Amino acid sequence: MTVNSDKEMIFMQTFYCMHTYPSGYQSRWSGSWEVLSTEPSVHELRIRGKGSSFDVILGSCCSGNYLCIPQINVGCSLGYWSDIFWNTERMTQVLSETDAVTIANALNHYGNNR
Repeated sequence: MTVNSDKEMIFMQTFYCMHTYPSGYQSRWSGSWEVLSTEPSVHELRIRGKGSSFDVILGSCCSGNYLCIPQINVGCSLGYWSDIFWNTERMTQVLSETDAVTIANALNHYGNNR
């Protein structure tokens, strides 16, 4: 845990990804997430992995969970945070496969550790 200049606590966690690409190539890498802010139905995380970094806004609404990445004008609906397969499938429509896998694994890890 660290404390930023506004005296807010920031929790950083490491997680691991393993993915088999359509070509059959298997890859493993580590990533990290840290909480930037949290409210009852909105969470903001910084997710890093395999050379990428995203400030992600996670939320819940009457139709389910969603993700937004304002810096790159991306958003999509999500399943449960623990559903790595579904969330990866949804995010590969708007992100690279590697970034989608990284974020889906980070969401699963965050959901299990918050």
